[in-house]
Amino acid sequence: MIAPSGCGGMNDISPPSRSFTDRGGSQSDLRRYNERVLLSVLDRDPGLFNAELARRTGLAAQTISVILRSLDSQGLIERGGVLRGRRGQPATPLFLKPDGAFGVGVALCWRRTMLCLSDLSGKVLAEDSFSHDHPGFDDTLERIVLAVDRLTAVLPKAARRRLAGLGLALPGAFDRYLAALDAPLEVVRDWAERDFGAELSQRIDMPVWPAGFGSAASGAEARAGQRTGGEFAYFFLGTLLMGGIVSAHGGFAAPGASGTMLGGMVVPGPDGLSVRADTVVSGVGLRRALNVHMASSWGDLGPEWDWHSYPRAVGAWLDEAAHVFAHLIVNTQCAFDPGAVVVDGFLPGDLIAALIARVEPVLAGLPSPLGRVPLIRQGRLGPRAAMAGAAHLPLHQQFFNIDPNG
Repeated sequence: MIAPSGCGGMNDISPPSRSFTDRGGSQSDLRRYNERVLLSVLDRDPGLFNAELARRTGLAAQTISVILRSLDSQGLIERGGVLRGRRGQPATPLFLKPDGAFGVGVALCWRRTMLCLSDLSGKVLAEDSFSHDHPGFDDTLERIVLAVDRLTAVLPKAARRRLAGLGLALPGAFDRYLAALDAPLEVVRDWAERDFGAELSQRIDMPVWPAGFGSAASGAEARAGQRTGGEFAYFFLGTLLMGGIVSAHGGFAAPGASGTMLGGMVVPGPDGLSVRADTVVSGVGLRRALNVHMASSWGDLGPEWDWHSYPRAVGAWLDEAAHVFAHLIVNTQCAFDPGAVVVDGFLPGDLIAALIARVEPVLAGLPSPLGRVPLIRQGRLGPRAAMAGAAHLPLHQQFFNIDPNG
């Protein structure tokens, strides 16, 4: 099965999207659209009643009842216990049925690949991961295929028919960043010339929905806090820094849909010289500080890394990264005016918290373009953010997407 869209080669050209006015619509199109509207509302606010669904959507009560019967017959919703003792008729709360559908998520980055199986409610049912110095195209493809087999094997055979597909989170300009990270030439060439999403789709016989790594991670963060709403800037500290803007309705709206470009903004370093933010506020910057201070055998800079054992090197990195990050936040505020800044990543959670604590006083000392300093908070999902966001993507495309342009 060919992927719905490509995610790899430099010659990959997608057809121009058609606007809503270019397309006709049948009665079945309208029914599917209304089904997705109701599913989206129940995804955001589980436990609503028929009357509340009608109020939220503007659909007639009879239309709501017809659509709910259809969704029930498809195994996509379930009803809670009848609530009595309220004004009016007894009410039955409605929920998405978790085993109504499943999605696989793959977050493929420069040093690590993480995978998961998620149900319709967003609950992660199983996980897998592996590391690599430089991800060879064929080796990574084979390892993902085997991991997908292991993940989907936890489902009963009948449930596997409800797999919506696989979401693939991949940093933009992957080949060019691999080259900058000194990957072998043949590895860079494979990623530049071949379409990983299309080849993976053929191997696993499922549709593959590609997304930028930062887009997937920020989307998962938006879903985790969807009841709070509001626009925020999102930054993910991995081997490099990825980031973007999440709008109040949860859409990713950064320049460069990959979410890589915002983290690569050029800002002044502590010595006044210009630096690219993603080479400092990142694993690359931390490794450089460890090398400069002659720390050795520090191991995997992952979520369990013991950073307290390297106080001199980590302290120097925190000082430099806080200066650079504060300037990046000011520039982001000038361009997008986010209400908050969310910081997450592969690094240990308490190290990210320490970085935020260092950034705040530096940021307070910089001229604020809007007369206020944005709130900075730590992300909710840590290293699993992009993986969780990728797993939701095929579910979103099949059951929740109401955008006529996809």
